[in-house]
Amino acid sequence: LYIKSNCVSNLDYIKNEIHMVPLETVYKDFMRGPKKVMLLQAYAGSGKTMFAEQIEERLLVEFDPSSNFRIPLRVELGGVVDPVHNALSEGLYNKGFSDEQIEQLKRLPVLIFLDGVDEARYQGERLSSTHHLYFTNKLY
Repeated sequence: LYIKSNCVSNLDYIKNEIHMVPLETVYKDFMRGPKKVMLLQAYAGSGKTMFAEQIEERLLVEFDPSSNFRIPLRVELGGVVDPVHNALSEGLYNKGFSDEQIEQLKRLPVLIFLDGVDEARYQGERLSSTHHLYFTNKLY
């Protein structure tokens, strides 16, 4: 059972206008726009992973080579030793990708889901908001 989630978009938060919008709408706006990072924060058990799995599956099913398709890659950070510097390579290796396949993927248009940030640890400590994974992993 998947219950569609609502959220407060970042734009609304900045304007101090808080009203709920469907998470699906925020995701679709993100995919159409120029932004490269969408951060989804919520309480444990609220459906973040399920939402990411649903989007990943939909993108793979709706694959159209003539579109602006991005290969969805969901990386579980819980099993990654160094999520601060090596989240993508190590996460994909844990999923069974070879070094050669990982290097090929780095040259293709991808949509990366870093899942389990709240469960990830670095040097024995939980990750915090000071760990900017997009920059430290050079995902740009």
